[in-house]
Amino acid sequence: PEFQPSDYNAKRLVESRRDLEQLLALTDEERITFGQGQKDARIKDIEKRMAEQRAENARLVEMRDKVKAWQPPTSEHDGLKKFMLEQLEISMHSVDYYEREIIEAKKSFARDYYDEAVKDAQREIEYSTKGDREERERTDARNRWVRELRASLNTPGQPN
Repeated sequence: PEFQPSDYNAKRLVESRRDLEQLLALTDEERITFGQGQKDARIKDIEKRMAEQRAENARLVEMRDKVKAWQPPTSEHDGLKKFMLEQLEISMHSVDYYEREIIEAKKSFARDYYDEAVKDAQREIEYSTKGDREERERTDARNRWVRELRASLNTPGQPN
């Protein structure tokens, strides 16, 4: 019969409005508690990712040391050793970004995290509203196209 628009954005819109309402309904004390929870979670996440990168670097260093100690069987294999060392160096991760992120996160106030959550919810409402409108417009256009096609096929005098 007819195409139906996806309800993904409509559902996200309902959820985002609910999230914003809940955030705005918090007392000042609850907002600080919420923000502190967000801040703690952010710092924990950064520390976790930094630890993962450091562990990966440790494995790469261990492998690099093994490659350095490896004696190629012939001079024709020297290029392979050089290539392996280059690839290991290229694969090393810099944790500078994470170190800066932790410093910034720790300097931020709990209220900053609350305020950012409110802005995120507002952006999600705008994004979902636009996405839902565009999905409905696309669906209307598809349905119109099919109706026009069907009408043209049922026009008297047209071969069927």
